[in-house]
Amino acid sequence: GTRLHVCALKPGPRASTLLLAADNGTQENGPYFVHDWAADTWQSLAGGREGNCHDVQYAAGGDGFLWMGLPTVSSTYRPLEDETTDPHVQGIMKVDAAGGGVAALCRVPGAKDVNHAQLIADDSVVLLSERNFAAIAKYNLTTEHPHGDPNGGTLVWRIGGSQGTWPIVDFDGTEYMPGETVWANQHNPEFISDDEICMFDCTGLGNESRLLIVHVDEEKERATLRWQHKLGVLSQVYGDCDPLPSGNLLASYWKSEFSDSNSSADDDAV
Repeated sequence: GTRLHVCALKPGPRASTLLLAADNGTQENGPYFVHDWAADTWQSLAGGREGNCHDVQYAAGGDGFLWMGLPTVSSTYRPLEDETTDPHVQGIMKVDAAGGGVAALCRVPGAKDVNHAQLIADDSVVLLSERNFAAIAKYNLTTEHPHGDPNGGTLVWRIGGSQGTWPIVDFDGTEYMPGETVWANQHNPEFISDDEICMFDCTGLGNESRLLIVHVDEEKERATLRWQHKLGVLSQVYGDCDPLPSGNLLASYWKSEFSDSNSSADDDAV
């Protein structure tokens, strides 16, 4: 049977609405809806097409198109004809919000868990969290369906993990060479300025999670850790941090193990 729970939400087209991505059981795939909480109504989106439940957002220019994750291929999910059938290719797709037709793609060969996308510059650029690579990556996107292009996005840079190509400088000046892991299993990296990215670093420290801000210098092809807040807990599979107008960061996480923190709750926010 179908057992849905919501994994991602964004503002909807009206003040009383939310854009929701649902997970069918534990498949990490599911349908998309607009929920009007004032009227208590639900509207199915994308012609019932399912996608990765980690993230969803409206495309630039209105609510006619959605950006959603390519579905995670598994024994319980049957890909549609226009979807990849390779379980080692993840990414995002732009689909018609009403009918679900695919308008654009950005596929990442080798990625098994692209768990977040930030579309910027009128959707011409995307910052992806490639979780299983322990990397964040910037892509230029095509504006039309990329017939003949198997990936549909041009990699600008990838930072962190075994496939990273830039050195990363730690707070104490230690320089990690390309290919070394500094953050890992990260969630929700996003540009908070033209050259700074904040993320939730789940396991980069090994036994403790942290909020992390990284400076990226595209001219020098170099990344530098700028700020961190260690949480005293380990959140292996979930976490988020977002800037507030006050200049603070709002974070949430799902605690699976703890160190010096109170162990009475499994999830928390700071």
